[in-house]
Parts: sequence; structure tokens; C-alpha cells
Amino acid sequence: MSKLSDLGRNLYTGRVSIDFIAKRRRWFIISAVAVLVVLIGLLVRGLNLGIEFTGGADFQIPAKADSATIQKVEDSLADSTIPGVQNATVTQVGDSTIRVETEELNAEEEVPQTKEILGEATGANPDDINYSLIGASWGDQITERGLIALGVFLV
Repeated sequence: MSKLSDLGRNLYTGRVSIDFIAKRRRWFIISAVAVLVVLIGLLVRGLNLGIEFTGGADFQIPAKADSATIQKVEDSLADSTIPGVQNATVTQVGDSTIRVETEELNAEEEVPQTKEILGEATGANPDDINYSLIGASWGDQITERGLIALGVFLV
């Protein structure tokens, strides 16, 4: 550890220096390769946008959150006939809450049916299951403001 602190002190005081400029070609190549890897990753895999950007329904289930219960919820939703819930994202929030994110659902028909399915899978009362219908407008606003900020920064 003392050798590392000695190197830091010597770099700070100027007794030792690293000539980055003489090896700038190497650093440009390393930077270009890193940027290229990131761009290829974005093009191949794409972005994994959350519910805030795509819109959908968010259910909070007050139930014991363990792997067996989460698996029951995933299986129940996969077997459901409700469109938009087969590919739901099920996550554990703490020890006593399960969060389920689905595609956009009809609040009058599909949400009550989904709450029934979730209640049966977890043993929770469907009336105790909280849900929120989330629109994609918030994500659109954040994206727009982020692009404006990037443009201002680049200018």
C-alpha cells in the first residue's frame, strides 16, 4: 500500500510523470475499440426499456416473497388467457412484497382478472393488491429533455 501512495505522491509533486501524449495513438486506439464494443452491444442487444418508457400496469402484491411464490406467480400468468400478462416481469421487493409489471391492460376487465390470478397464486386478497396503470408519457418527456440536454452540451 505504501508503494501505491508513494506513486500517487510522486505523480502529484511531479517527481514522476507519465508521458500520455507520446503514446496518444495507443490511447486513441483503446478508446476507439471501447466505443466500438459499446456501439455493437447497443445495436445487437438494444436497450431494455422499463415500464416507465413503454407503459403498462404495475401490481404490488403483499405476500411472502420467496422463489416458490414467485415461480407460482410466473406460471399462473403464463397460463393466463389475458393478453399482455404472459410476458410479465415478476420481481421480489423486500421480504413481503412481489412486484409484477405487465403490458397495458384494460382497467375495467383485465385488471380485476389479473388481480384474481395473482391472488390465487399468492394467497393474497385481490382487494389488497395495489396496481398502477403507467403511461409512457413520462419516459417520452425524459427522453426528449435528455436529447435537448445532450444537444446543448455538444454545442
